[in-house]
Amino acid sequence: QRYQPVSAIFQFMFCEPWPSISWGMVDYWRTPKAGYAGLQTAYQPILPSIEAPAFPQPVGTAIPIRLWAINDTWQPLHNATLIYTIHEGDRLIRETTLAFNVSADTLKRLDQIEFMPDHPGEYQLTAVIQDEHQAVLGENHYILSILPT
Repeated sequence: QRYQPVSAIFQFMFCEPWPSISWGMVDYWRTPKAGYAGLQTAYQPILPSIEAPAFPQPVGTAIPIRLWAINDTWQPLHNATLIYTIHEGDRLIRETTLAFNVSADTLKRLDQIEFMPDHPGEYQLTAVIQDEHQAVLGENHYILSILPT
């Protein structure tokens, strides 16, 4: 997956050069636009990546989810922790903590789960990577939309 087929990414037109509605992440006055937060998340040097279906799923479907750690730094990451949770509103459905190490400039699959919600709604998966001192290095969120059958 890493470097295949993409070996680099480039954010075209980060700042809009004149007042307009176009592809920039920040407008002419340097105010962040809607896509800025997504770009900020995706460009974290230490990224907890969530691989899940892109489309809403029906109730009763086992949803495969893979959790990855991406280390885009030149330093290995030792004694790190991935904490991931699944919430429906304020209700905690699942919480898991995994210790791991990852080499410099690489990615590592940390977990693979199947999530099977028993009723429709929106479920938020949150993944956080912390260093050995519990400092947050990266955070990511994903909304799982579950439809009635």
